[in-house]
Amino acid sequence: MLEKLLIYAILVLVPLIPAVVLFVTLKSTATIKGTIAGIPMELGGAIAGYFAVAVHDGSPL
Repeated sequence: MLEKLLIYAILVLVPLIPAVVLFVTLKSTATIKGTIAGIPMELGGAIAGYFAVAVHDGSPL
């Protein structure tokens, strides 16, 4: 159980490293606004792009 949790954490957190580096170096201005499961969200920068890719289900936008 702990191994699965560790693998999941690595798969989610490791891609954040280049996202943060790109955000800091390129000063990104991308934003995402909307609701997910009834929770309003407003994200910006590289984290917005990472979040969009992470939750995209593969259907056409």
